[in-house]
Amino acid sequence: MEARLMPSARRMMRAEHALYLARQLSADFVVSIALDIEVNPLRADPEFYRQAHPFC
Repeated sequence: MEARLMPSARRMMRAEHALYLARQLSADFVVSIALDIEVNPLRADPEFYRQAHPFC
């Protein structure tokens, strides 16, 4: 029975790890935008980031 549970547990750990990485990357991206705007206030226009980063 343990053998059946192990692949599922591994998938769960991978999913949790992927979610953690996605959150960390999102947080890093938000911080980089905030710093960029602080350095260059003209970049506060959301359209600038939509063109530069289409996934926003």
